[in-house]
Amino acid sequence: HCLFAHGLADFRGLAIDGLWQDRTYNVIRIDFSGMADSDPADLKNSLTDDLIDQFGVEETVSPLNAEGKYHYPSDILKKIARKLKDNSIVLLIDEYDAPLTHHLDKPNELQAIVQILNSFYAVVKEYTRKFRFIFITGITRIAHVSIFSAFNNLRDVTFENEYNTLLGFTQDELRRYFDGYVENAAYALGTTKDEVYVRLERYYDGFQFSMDAIETLYNPWSVLSFLQAPQNGYRNYWYQSGGTSSLIMQYLKIKDNFDFICYKDREKCIKLNQLQSRYDITNIPTEILLCQAGYFTARKETENIVKLTPPNGEVEESLLDLYFTANNIAMSLDVERRIDHIEDDIDAK
Repeated sequence: HCLFAHGLADFRGLAIDGLWQDRTYNVIRIDFSGMADSDPADLKNSLTDDLIDQFGVEETVSPLNAEGKYHYPSDILKKIARKLKDNSIVLLIDEYDAPLTHHLDKPNELQAIVQILNSFYAVVKEYTRKFRFIFITGITRIAHVSIFSAFNNLRDVTFENEYNTLLGFTQDELRRYFDGYVENAAYALGTTKDEVYVRLERYYDGFQFSMDAIETLYNPWSVLSFLQAPQNGYRNYWYQSGGTSSLIMQYLKIKDNFDFICYKDREKCIKLNQLQSRYDITNIPTEILLCQAGYFTARKETENIVKLTPPNGEVEESLLDLYFTANNIAMSLDVERRIDHIEDDIDAK
């Protein structure tokens, strides 16, 4: 957003400085997470209002039709797009699947939302020439949403090698840019810098988004949270910030058996084509869902087989917490206290 809207103003001295040569654009950023809980009518109205506001056409385009009802977002986008110059707009869409995953337990509403989004993305496809760049993020790879079928020029970078390190810190980046903070953490904890690096790797490293990846990634949120307050120790920041995602919780609601998450099966081998396939939103295999939600990361076993495994200690702990939540198991305070001391007790022996 910053690059396309403002150029290099916020990036002087960074690697992109000297490489970026594009001009600036009007950037349209749609965040579906803010509309996730909306029913179909509210989603339609909110997206219509958002488009009119972001394109700045309040004075010329009304959200209401002749009957006083809201236009569909696809109709508004088509009306606006017709007047745009080619290659003039950047479209960024965050959490495209949020409205879908929030309605898994309401099939009628889910179908209505699918139809709204299908028609919206069909218009985006129809007027692709108007967009300089389109970038879309989400958790799930859904088969029946036309965003994956209408576009013949949409590139899915989920498992591409060159994008593996896009969304996390590598070991080299951690040591190059945060060494001073790690040294401060060692001082705060009364230990050595080397020990802090060992613990950081154990708790927060291990994510991998390509089958042939050479490097694994640290969770940036967890690392930054720890370095900001190292005196609090190596906490589970991942689960608190999204481990109990609405996708997982909604998926649980439509399952008859809440014991579908089996903690003892926290490593599982599957075929590569299973991992890379797209599924109906209401029928995603459990292990695939957990991988998409971050509980598992993929490790290449053979050319056709991958192993799904929790990437690190933080996520392993989160998987156990999810197991308890899914099965409505409450852990006593005494048990939690004993678990917290297990590692120190082992080290002491």
